[in-house]
Amino acid sequence: MNGKIIIIGSRGFIGSHLMFEIRKKWPGRVIGLDSGRLDLLKPASTGILSRCLDKRTTLITLATARRGLDGDRLIRHEILMAEHLAVALRKKKIRKWVHFSTTSVYGDAGSNPSITEETPIFPNTSYGIGKFAGECLVRAAVEQNGTKWLCVRPTMVYGPGDHGGSYGPGRLINSTRNSGRVILFGDGTERRDFIYVGDLARIVVALLLQDRNGVYNVGSGRGHSMRDVVNLLAGLTCSRIKIQCKARLRRKVDLKYNIGKLQSALPGFRFTPLRAGIEQSVQHSCPLS
Repeated sequence: MNGKIIIIGSRGFIGSHLMFEIRKKWPGRVIGLDSGRLDLLKPASTGILSRCLDKRTTLITLATARRGLDGDRLIRHEILMAEHLAVALRKKKIRKWVHFSTTSVYGDAGSNPSITEETPIFPNTSYGIGKFAGECLVRAAVEQNGTKWLCVRPTMVYGPGDHGGSYGPGRLINSTRNSGRVILFGDGTERRDFIYVGDLARIVVALLLQDRNGVYNVGSGRGHSMRDVVNLLAGLTCSRIKIQCKARLRRKVDLKYNIGKLQSALPGFRFTPLRAGIEQSVQHSCPLS
């Protein structure tokens, strides 16, 4: 792959891991942009970004709305960032746009036993709505000038550097470390697909090497529950974790993602087992005792 690689959101949880993997493969050709250098909420960001782009650029976007936002405000921020990004990409045709979206765009999809890239989009959270709206805005812009695009929709990402902003393994690890107790919704047995952040970064690099385009759901293809995570933490810490259960905000749904398309592109890819991923996350965030 020729040309430079620009990563917007390079200092975030996923972005920092992706920077590490890409620099191993293409040293000296990666430019990281964080919100301090490029604030996509500001109109001036379109000119700043446009000046960085050329026809050999691969642009990777991981920018997302700031933490703490919810509801309409979160959706507005996602759309505003996408609008500014779209303006810049209409002005300049680049080699490829790589976008990090989310499987939240499918909503709960409770009646679907195996969610694929062809599953109808029906987000039921502000986060999912905002991400899909932004995805559509920028995709329309790049398709207008013939730029190739790759959209990655990860399942629930966890690993070293995850500060636990949302309900998932990162929050459970941090809560266990800080207080020895965790909060679970319902009985915590609903199943989710957790993807280790290092695996996600390696997968994106592999897809870039193959010059893949289109939409790819990225997950492990396996289901685990929050209870599974708590049990692993208890074993790693050799301690009893206090569990507080709260009423579910939505009905209980087990989500299963079909990663057949990803496996066809990357046959034989070895995913990090949940236990190993949790252990590495714990060690990174300070050994628990």
